[in-house]
Amino acid sequence: MRSYGKVLGENLPKWLTQIAQTTAAAHGAQAEVEYKRYTVALRNDRAMADRIARVAERTPGVTAVDRELRMMAGEDMAFFLKLAPGCYYCIGVGREGAAPLHNSKFDFNEDLMQLGVETHCRIALDLLG
Repeated sequence: MRSYGKVLGENLPKWLTQIAQTTAAAHGAQAEVEYKRYTVALRNDRAMADRIARVAERTPGVTAVDRELRMMAGEDMAFFLKLAPGCYYCIGVGREGAAPLHNSKFDFNEDLMQLGVETHCRIALDLLG
């Protein structure tokens, strides 16, 4: 289960267990729940996210920067961001109206790869001063 916040994420296993057990009990059965947490909510460092957005906005060819995008991605990056300030961002290489990422019908727009590489390089140069 994924969530946007720490408190909600901590409560989900308890709620899932309660729902399973009370539903089972209502039908004369028992439920046993084993919950394993594989990831945590990913939270970007606000200052780093603003810095990266500013660099991206100055990159020729970038037509939009969404500073408020929220998604339920399960990423190892969440654990790195607990140790150091950083920012997880997407370059958006899907075609308009195409199926979402991780779908067999996803239509990858190869024309955007050069723009993505240039954006990454500009961000790295900015961070290096």
